[in-house]
Amino acid sequence: MIASNNFRYDISFLRCIAVLAVVLYHFKFPYTHGGFIGVDIFFVISGYLMTKIVLTGIESTSFDLLSFYLRRVVRIFPALMFLLVAVFFLTQLFLGLKIPGYIDSAIWSSVFLSNIKYYLTSGYFDGASKTNLLLHTWSLSVEWQFYMIYPIFLLFINKIFKSRIAMIVGISTLTLISFILCAIYSIKDQSLAFYMVHTRAWEMLLGGIAFVGSQWAERIMSLQVRSAITMCSLLTLALCITNVIPVAHYGWPSALTLIPAIVTFLVILSNSNVSIFTWRLPNFISDVSYSWYLWHWPIAVFALYFTVHEGVNNKILLIMLSFVAAICSYFFVEKKMYHWKPSYLLYLAGSIFTLFLLISNLDYSRLVIYDSEKKIINDFYTYKDSIAPRQYDFGRGHILSTSNFQDWDQSHLDKIRPDVDNYLLIGDSHAGMFGNLMPDIALTKNVNILQASGDATFPSPASHTDFEAPKDLFKYIFDSYIPENHQHFKGVVISANYASYDDETLLNYIDSTEKYFAQFDIPVIYIGQTESYIIDYPIANLLSSRYGVSLNRYIDHRTSEANNFLKNSHIASRYVDIYDVKSNTSNEDETDYIYDAGHLSVSGLKMYKDILEREVFEKFISN
Repeated sequence: MIASNNFRYDISFLRCIAVLAVVLYHFKFPYTHGGFIGVDIFFVISGYLMTKIVLTGIESTSFDLLSFYLRRVVRIFPALMFLLVAVFFLTQLFLGLKIPGYIDSAIWSSVFLSNIKYYLTSGYFDGASKTNLLLHTWSLSVEWQFYMIYPIFLLFINKIFKSRIAMIVGISTLTLISFILCAIYSIKDQSLAFYMVHTRAWEMLLGGIAFVGSQWAERIMSLQVRSAITMCSLLTLALCITNVIPVAHYGWPSALTLIPAIVTFLVILSNSNVSIFTWRLPNFISDVSYSWYLWHWPIAVFALYFTVHEGVNNKILLIMLSFVAAICSYFFVEKKMYHWKPSYLLYLAGSIFTLFLLISNLDYSRLVIYDSEKKIINDFYTYKDSIAPRQYDFGRGHILSTSNFQDWDQSHLDKIRPDVDNYLLIGDSHAGMFGNLMPDIALTKNVNILQASGDATFPSPASHTDFEAPKDLFKYIFDSYIPENHQHFKGVVISANYASYDDETLLNYIDSTEKYFAQFDIPVIYIGQTESYIIDYPIANLLSSRYGVSLNRYIDHRTSEANNFLKNSHIASRYVDIYDVKSNTSNEDETDYIYDAGHLSVSGLKMYKDILEREVFEKFISN
């Protein structure tokens, strides 16, 4: 069963392709929309190498489980721990408001559980993943968890059956089970399918099958055939990375994940060391690939915060900077610490973990350097837990993506008043954020407004959402609640983050909504798009003040485009333009008028009271 121990230049070349794909994708380099498949390539490679190490050791009776784990410590810990500490100081110096969130992520990353952390906090209100400095460590956590479990499985199969056939059947069976779980959860829970080891293990197990089948492939296929398979497979990977094969048009993982996984498997299985595999540059990139993977993402996030992430020239410079960081990490950390005793590395990792844990218990204001950050950091991190629940009326007026519709309190929708006109406010979280303001205005106008809003879901019978609870909410609203109560409502007020959709999808959703309410003769008015930012507004405001970066550079331009599109659409007469109200309104608390990247705070809502009272209540509701 033991394959050749000669250096596998093909695997080195695959590793080069994988890291280049991921780096180019994360820096949004042109024509690399499918670059995320680099992670899938890494998974298959890891499965091959781990299977080779374990089975070769078992067959030579030299395999020791503890030694295997300690070798993984030596390989993985140094560069990761160095990154965690270095980025901590960089974050504290330049992005102080991010420190509490960074420490939380660092704790989970240092114990290789960040994939679980990100799955558990992958709801709509848990912040943009694009600004998480350690988001990329999820794949390291998946691989580490696989490393911990997989050798035990192989040892068990070997102890019980002591058969090559049994080993192949065992690995293949586990691969099939994992793939089936991935297929099921890619439909039921895309986030779980993406982050969890049992739904991604099949890719690594494919690498294991490539190892146990490599000698078979060499026996039945000529070198010319294997070389042809290799070149066709590499071409297929290129088509995936450039999105010619449209991998980026679907959720991930999906059925299309089979393509990069299988062609990577075929390259490894073919074991064809064609001439390009031996070139020096690809092999050097392969050598530094781990450090490059670690460093490229934090640099991409910092570039976003300082608005130097756009433009091909900037992207090239950032890629080069991340490559230099990777080279430094490789030569001065990975290679220097490779011969350290594993016990020293474990002690160092434990110390770093303990330090982060202790820091996490400090008051937020003690974690930042600048006084301007000390003033707002507690509100920045506590708003969603302490103020937002009342603002949105979580669990009653608004349903979260992480909620269960069966637990949602529907009783407030029964509060239809026969003595006044009743209106219904529906939409996504951009309707929910008005949930505190609209009823207050309604009281002064002697009307009654009920609210039904849900995360990341346009209020349309035709809309699609990745979240079950909001989907169930609007199914109830459109299938049951409105048909049973339409006679009580004089109108519907809709608010949404229209910028989340392309123009064609947006029109389809609006037309579906218009047609639905027209059958009940219920008029509809739309509260317009508000501005959003590419990063959290409080941080953008601080960076603007400290470094002179124009706030306009942080604006998500899609919000302006969506607003202009709707102002000139067929709903223009019923579309209330509230875009950029802030620039025309004074507000003593204007520094936090948006508490995250795009949702108005209670303070910020004050700036919108007059225009909503005038355009919604006086023009629409009073008529």
